[in-house]
Amino acid sequence: MSLTWHCAETSYQFATRADGTPSRSSLQLTAMWTLRRVGDNKVMTSGTLKSSAGYDVLDNEYANVVSNNSGELRAVRELSEQIQIGIAAYLRAPHET
Repeated sequence: MSLTWHCAETSYQFATRADGTPSRSSLQLTAMWTLRRVGDNKVMTSGTLKSSAGYDVLDNEYANVVSNNSGELRAVRELSEQIQIGIAAYLRAPHET
């Protein structure tokens, strides 16, 4: 089996301070994955999944980078777990040979 996947990221600010500067942001990851049989490239199963994570926007630029990266990591881990569940469900189900 061969697994291919593509991921797209969207981020937006959804909360602001009294002075109008952003205080909270969210990112959404969308992953499209496909499990193919190696011999003939036949699609065995596939899926599209979404994951989101929020993070604080701070006054310190370094802290913002760390906060954003932490949010991305949480969202990516969630997607990877969802893909693993999808593949496990396929492998457990009975199939024709």
